Amino acid sequence: MAQPQRTCIGCKRKGDQNSFLRVSRQVGGRVVLCLGHWMGRTAYICPSQDCIDAALTKERLARALRCSVDEASKAELKQELVCKLR
Repeated sequence: MAQPQRTCIGCKRKGDQNSFLRVSRQVGGRVVLCLGHWMGRTAYICPSQDCIDAALTKERLARALRCSVDEASKAELKQELVCKLR
């Protein structure tokens, strides 16, 4: 069975859902890296530094999740995403 196709918010590349890092908006507006099954508004980012930077600096993440993302949340999320690359 084929994997669902998703689009990276950093570079717009399409691919299998499991080839991306998934970020989710929690109740209360907190933005977190998803490590398991998660319901709700999500966005997908390629596991590359360029895509992570583009998603966070060009407000693409806020647009995809339909919420504002403050600078502290962006910094925390960026640290989690970069750690996931290693």
